[in-house]
Amino acid sequence: MEENRDFAQISFGTFDIEHLGLNETLALNFLTEEINTKLTELNKAETKEKRWAFLKIPHTKPDDFAEIQLQIADTKKIIAGIRHFNQQKDKAFVAIQTNFITHKEELKDIYKQYLGNIFGKFSPQYLRYFTRQKIAADKIGSCFMVQRIATILEESPYAEEQNITLISPQNAAYYTWYEKEYQKFHLKNPSLAHSVPVNDLAYMENSRAINLLKEVHYNGQVIGLIAGIEETFLGHAGIYMAEILLKESWKGLGLAKVVQRKYLREINMPEKIVWGTIDFANKPSLHTALANKREAIHYENFIKIT
Repeated sequence: MEENRDFAQISFGTFDIEHLGLNETLALNFLTEEINTKLTELNKAETKEKRWAFLKIPHTKPDDFAEIQLQIADTKKIIAGIRHFNQQKDKAFVAIQTNFITHKEELKDIYKQYLGNIFGKFSPQYLRYFTRQKIAADKIGSCFMVQRIATILEESPYAEEQNITLISPQNAAYYTWYEKEYQKFHLKNPSLAHSVPVNDLAYMENSRAINLLKEVHYNGQVIGLIAGIEETFLGHAGIYMAEILLKESWKGLGLAKVVQRKYLREINMPEKIVWGTIDFANKPSLHTALANKREAIHYENFIKIT
């Protein structure tokens, strides 16, 4: 468990979580295991082969997709690997982690000195790193929106909650209209087509199987869908908000925040943490989360390499 613990300690510092009262040892154990697991998985021959075969980037080979570890000074180490925005081969970036506190100008220097000759063949546009607060990055990807369910439920119910009923679907028929609503959303918001994709059927069915997927009914009419997955947050019991979707004709009425709070009351898991990663450009989803006292505690930042 001690291998790469130093990276986990720096990663832990990129989460603004003091208000959550988390167990630091549990969180560090979780982050250490996550780093080690990712290194192992990404460096498997079959993983590198699959990524290479899928992207078909000229002048590359499977080993170019390896996750690398480098010692760049007596105590300074980095972990870096190539990534692609939504699997688009012309949208490459380098994901970088350090075992020391750093800043964007130093990271650009590190890329120039140590990584450019390794990843340059992918023509990456950005470096990715994380911070606990919003910074002046060239691009912000997603942010973690987190809160204890008990804290959210301290608020009185919204008046509209009495008109909403959450019903567990009996089969996967919901997925047809759910997918169509996403098609409408992407037509209206083409810039979010890649960054806010529709969840696939298997993922949504996993939520339904544990009774955490609900159709949203308003005065007897189906108006949307909400789904969660039981997934730990930094080693602590949590519910990951997988989806909150209202049909197009029901958007803009302030109902999304009502549906989310009603959902959290009904699943009756006040001891857990509710969390989710929301694309920073998806302002309606951010506003819904903020309205229910979820807080932005971990930002994905991208800085231009050149």
